[in-house]
Amino acid sequence: MSKNVFDANDSMIVKVYYEQDFEGFVGDFIDSYFVQDGERTLVYLDGSLRAFNGTYYAPVSNPNLTFDELVRQYVRELSLVDRKRRAVLTPTSPSFYANFYKTLERLCMLTEDEAELFRNPDTDLVFGKTKVFRISTGQFESYSHKFRNLYTLDFDVADDDQEPKVWTEFFDAAQMDDKQRLSWWRQRAVVVMRDRRHNRIFYNFGNPRSGKGTTTSIDTAFFGKNCAAAVPYGVGSNAHLSSVIIGKSLLTINDVKFDKRTSTSLIRFLLNVIGCDPITINPKYKAPFDYYPEANLEITSNEIPAFKGNLSGMEDKFVFNVFHRDENMPVDLTLRDRMLETMPHIIRKAVKMYRETVESNYAFDTDQGKAVREQFVESASGVRRFADEDCELSERYNDSSLAMYRSFLKYSHEHGESRISMAQFVKELRTCFLGKIDHKRITVNGKKITVLTGIHRIGQGDTVNDPTPKPPRSVVGISFTNADIEESDDDVPI
Repeated sequence: MSKNVFDANDSMIVKVYYEQDFEGFVGDFIDSYFVQDGERTLVYLDGSLRAFNGTYYAPVSNPNLTFDELVRQYVRELSLVDRKRRAVLTPTSPSFYANFYKTLERLCMLTEDEAELFRNPDTDLVFGKTKVFRISTGQFESYSHKFRNLYTLDFDVADDDQEPKVWTEFFDAAQMDDKQRLSWWRQRAVVVMRDRRHNRIFYNFGNPRSGKGTTTSIDTAFFGKNCAAAVPYGVGSNAHLSSVIIGKSLLTINDVKFDKRTSTSLIRFLLNVIGCDPITINPKYKAPFDYYPEANLEITSNEIPAFKGNLSGMEDKFVFNVFHRDENMPVDLTLRDRMLETMPHIIRKAVKMYRETVESNYAFDTDQGKAVREQFVESASGVRRFADEDCELSERYNDSSLAMYRSFLKYSHEHGESRISMAQFVKELRTCFLGKIDHKRITVNGKKITVLTGIHRIGQGDTVNDPTPKPPRSVVGISFTNADIEESDDDVPI
């Protein structure tokens, strides 16, 4: 509750804010400085305050510097007293500011519906550095806080459809055919438009000096340093490092090397980002909160990814862009800078490609990219390779799960693969061929036997009604322990 009181001593209007009505003071403060056309231009979203700066809602990185002077200016015209006309907390008191910021954040908190206006801006609009481009009309418009956009590009859209000659030089240097060039432009289109519905990881693969870094530099330049971030390797296992993803439109992982340190936590992080699943952020000195990633993901490496084990279907999420440079050709060290000089035209071309990209159902794959994916899948899972090389799939088949596991262990021993448990083997096999392989118990001659249906080893196993008998416990060259398997087939949960 608050009210206006005329003070005869100094002939001024004194606004009285009771201590339990501190929200009234903060609300009036917001109305004085952060309301335009009847709408508030200060919001609290994803752990930070954002204020409309004339072009977009920019994060308020240091509220103390931003608001202290405004508060001092505001209270010069006020007298803060309690019910007995005694002065309450003064603007110089630390407890005053602690209460002020806490109340400010609470009053500016958005509902989920309001947050969607920020996270999903009008896809017909491209927010350039100084003006807005409407795709449907091809016209430029003035900025307005009512657009509710969180980000802006670091360049404006070009005024014409010129295609600079340097583009051809770049594609020729990377030895891209027409289909690869089309895929390259489609990817730039979804990055510019911040479209995350495609659920893909763009993976730039090739030899050094072949154009991978130039592509990453272009995508990073779209948004500048504030809205694009290079992700450290440890981000998947460190809640503090995860804060780097907040408010970013593009996340890049550069010069990835795959070794024993490339852990499952990185796989989990990649899946969370492309699936827009919540990631727990634990900022220092603040309460943790769940954040929904809003960024496209781009990886650059000279190596084919070497994630090991169960990929959980992640292999289909990769879009491999293959770059190649003839080592006999000289390297043009000016090519990247000359490409970056054409950014307004790159944005215009990408924007024009966006509708076609969506209508193509995000058809990014190329023949070269598919070939790399096949190598990736083959190298990722020893279980998958075993099934592809030594087994057949058909709904008519089954095979003893224990016999299959022992054959897999023999295969792993011969090919230098790491040993895994029977439960992990069954789980990974079913995941690789989701919906095609089942694990069940059947009765044969009055005895229950655990089998894998939908698959059998080539030349062994049979129909579901006649499963392979349980094999002997020894396999040439390999010894088994109870840590690997038990005597009964029934030890693996269905």
